[in-house]
Amino acid sequence: MIRAGKRKKRMSAVVSMTFLQLMEEMDRRVAAGEISASTIPNLKSALRSFIKSLGTSEHAVIGSVLRRSANRNLRQHIEGLQAEGRDRSYIANRKSLMSKWHSL
Repeated sequence: MIRAGKRKKRMSAVVSMTFLQLMEEMDRRVAAGEISASTIPNLKSALRSFIKSLGTSEHAVIGSVLRRSANRNLRQHIEGLQAEGRDRSYIANRKSLMSKWHSL
């Protein structure tokens, strides 16, 4: 029996999307009632902090930052938060918030 090869996973439209456009997509989801509006400030704060830790801007293309390289980039970000002396609950909260961005 010959098995078909695995299909390569394609990166979604995120390849050409900017972080700013990703934030706009999150705003659309809030408007559609999929996400609570009260979480948006914290979500955006977490994403902006993550972007800053990577040394990039909201206008940068996301590319693989939140896909293929997400775990490595998040680990680097968390290490930076630890170096700043952030407590465990703050870091756990940031991880949770970043998982929302990663899932878009």
